[in-house]
Amino acid sequence: MLALTDQPIDPRAVEAAVAHPGAGAIITFAGVTRDHFEGRRVVALHYEAYPELALPEMARIREELVARFPGARVAMVHRTGHLEVGEASVVIAVSAPHRGEAYEASRMAIDALKARVPVWKKEHYEDGQAWKENAEFHQALPVAEPEVAPEGDPSGARPPRVMVRRPFNPRAEEDYRDPDLNPYLKLHRSFGPEVIPAADGPGFRGRWGAAFRAEGEARPLHVEIGPGNGFFLAGMAARHPEWDWLGIEIRFKRVVLCAKKLRAAGIENARVLRYDAHHLDDLFLPGEVAGLYVNHPDPWTKGRNAKHRLLLRPFAEWCARALAPGASMRIKSDYHPNLDDFEALIEGLPLRVVARVDDIRAQGSPWGEDDVTTNYQSKFDKRGLPVAALWLVRDP
Repeated sequence: MLALTDQPIDPRAVEAAVAHPGAGAIITFAGVTRDHFEGRRVVALHYEAYPELALPEMARIREELVARFPGARVAMVHRTGHLEVGEASVVIAVSAPHRGEAYEASRMAIDALKARVPVWKKEHYEDGQAWKENAEFHQALPVAEPEVAPEGDPSGARPPRVMVRRPFNPRAEEDYRDPDLNPYLKLHRSFGPEVIPAADGPGFRGRWGAAFRAEGEARPLHVEIGPGNGFFLAGMAARHPEWDWLGIEIRFKRVVLCAKKLRAAGIENARVLRYDAHHLDDLFLPGEVAGLYVNHPDPWTKGRNAKHRLLLRPFAEWCARALAPGASMRIKSDYHPNLDDFEALIEGLPLRVVARVDDIRAQGSPWGEDDVTTNYQSKFDKRGLPVAALWLVRDP
């Protein structure tokens, strides 16, 4: 039994799903809504989950536990929707031949679920409300990577291990050996409202309107990953002043150059955030992004560096989470295999290809006139080389 439900969970039914004659122990864990958090009185919770990703991840957790504890059975049920204080938000039942294995597997199951399954909660207090996600979320990723067994290990290999990936943790200025070596490091922090330093980015999650206007009015949020020097971001923000535009760039110099371009053009509806694009869940709630743009991502053409590419399955899964139903995603690339691979790896996700062209200069962009030529695109045009484009939509 692996399930998401908007109805109260019956722990006995979850236990029954793992009970069998060979079980020497059954451990049932129930996570219950408490009435306080950090000194504030909690009156209710509201949970949201992404079933297309949550259920397969729960299945992977179960497979890992069964591989580690032969004979174990695992069932997990998580609530969604509105919960009152005292109601169970999650119930996990584990059976195993021996009680020690059952205890350990149960602990590992809840830890892995909280770290890896995309579930978010809104806490309702007496004096307000706030969206939260599990503190452990995105700190651990499952990697079925068998290790070489030590001598004398009759099994031939250790069980799959869980690799730990830390969340993005931008270094403070004083942590750099010579912070004056890169003048853009200090400049990006003092530049002004066009620039959002990395430490401030997660604070706007779910409230990006506040990054653009003091009153925090919410508008459709369009995001460009890797705006570089800002030609595209500034051009599209000028074309669509009714939308908010956010560029996410990791390099200090490009952040500043992009911000300068926005300021010179007098654009007030665009910001550039210094952040790592491999940690985007830090920044957006599910369905918060109204439009997504990726222009000329680094192809990392050497095989040993392929793991550094942006257009991999984890990024595709994030796109499916972050994009609102019906939202558009546009990709331009001078490395055509990028688009071939991305079309293949979105299988099973609610992302649909609307159109693709392999030479924008010759065929025009798939989204028509609503486009801005990027800096890289101009360079390839001058050399007579093709730039491809892929247009996707997030299905309801």
